[in-house]
Amino acid sequence: MSFDEIFKTLDLKDAEDEKLLESKDVENAEVSNDSLLSVTHKTPILGLFGKDEWVLKKVKSFTSREVLTISFMSGKTIKIRVVDAEEKAKTYTLEAEGKNYKVTCSYDGTAGVPEDATLKLVEYAENSKEYKQAKIKIDKLHEKRNLSSDGKDKKKYVEGFSALGISIHDSEGKEIEPEGKVSVSIAMLNLPKGMDEEELHASLEVHHFSEKDGTVDVEQVAGEIVSDSDISTDQNGALIEFETESFSTYTINWNNGSNNNHVVLHFVDDEGNELSGFTYGDTSIDDAQVDLTTLIPTNGTFDLSQFKKEGYSLSNAHRYTFEDIDSNGNHTIIRNEIERSDNTFSYWTIQTGTENSVASRESFPNGTTHLYLVYNSTTINSPGGSSSEGDVPDLGEIGNSKSFKSNDDGTYKLSLSVTGNAQKKEEVPKVNVIVVFD
Repeated sequence: MSFDEIFKTLDLKDAEDEKLLESKDVENAEVSNDSLLSVTHKTPILGLFGKDEWVLKKVKSFTSREVLTISFMSGKTIKIRVVDAEEKAKTYTLEAEGKNYKVTCSYDGTAGVPEDATLKLVEYAENSKEYKQAKIKIDKLHEKRNLSSDGKDKKKYVEGFSALGISIHDSEGKEIEPEGKVSVSIAMLNLPKGMDEEELHASLEVHHFSEKDGTVDVEQVAGEIVSDSDISTDQNGALIEFETESFSTYTINWNNGSNNNHVVLHFVDDEGNELSGFTYGDTSIDDAQVDLTTLIPTNGTFDLSQFKKEGYSLSNAHRYTFEDIDSNGNHTIIRNEIERSDNTFSYWTIQTGTENSVASRESFPNGTTHLYLVYNSTTINSPGGSSSEGDVPDLGEIGNSKSFKSNDDGTYKLSLSVTGNAQKKEEVPKVNVIVVFD
């Protein structure tokens, strides 16, 4: 194909006189891969016969996006992307299937994906780091989206959630990214438990976790607010279709109105100030709150004392708002224990403010319950105003005992005792003494 044809097809004009660019004005040209493309320069014979012409030729078929760089006598340089028209017309397909999902990727030759590439699908487990961190981010997005006009957060969280790792690999197993758009279809192989196809279709969303320059951006690629995506559901599951130019973690979430119980943990100090920077196992929690359902498996017992922050220790756990801590009522959680059975959360509490305190297991109400974890600073303030944790004396273990005694009227008396060693430290300040002899 001659350069004159290329300039005409692309309507490339000179910026100054707006005339169509011509081959005779070209000084030099080169291609990004001379094993795929070649450039030849034809000049008039004896300066009289023929035409001064540059020609681009294909050496062999290719699926990559190549670059033609043209330098003009005026000093101007332009770059033109080149694709193989025959390969562009072809369609390629990759598939990967897991336990609950099947992913299909379709693309043409402009995507630059090698012919021997493979598609990999990972369905992250609920207890995996990838699942927990992705769930926290999606809950945070929903929390912001459902902020009502009066400024009070509705605290709406996602119910059903899946995190998928989708990636393309070359023949050596190296992860690669396409150079163009790829059509993606994700098939949900079964309807979520307790949902019908209409409920699923109304709330189904897909988000892409795009990693760039060390940061992670979360973009919704399918769902109600995305116009160029398609979702279909039936009695067998769902099919989600969209386009992308990169792969990494994708999340799928949906809501079921009849399954909407959540326990939201808030981290505060003993004055009610929010705290952040906690860890739970190998999971980092950036915010001052977290939805407990992202961390508890479907059934199991959860130990609240496992939330750790350097310089702080858990003092108590309370229901409702922080202001309710000083009021009477059965809002105190004892044993630092939350139990989940399917979608029911229960806890041990003690009725405070009465003569006879009674411990009992109760269930959180339906909907979203807010739980405040109160932490005390373990830092010791020194007389000079600085703080130190290294000067804390070792006093040994603290002893404790508890007992229940029946009052023979359906109530019980709870007795608690705590014993420990004590240590006193005295420092005698030094003074300067000046003696004057006369």
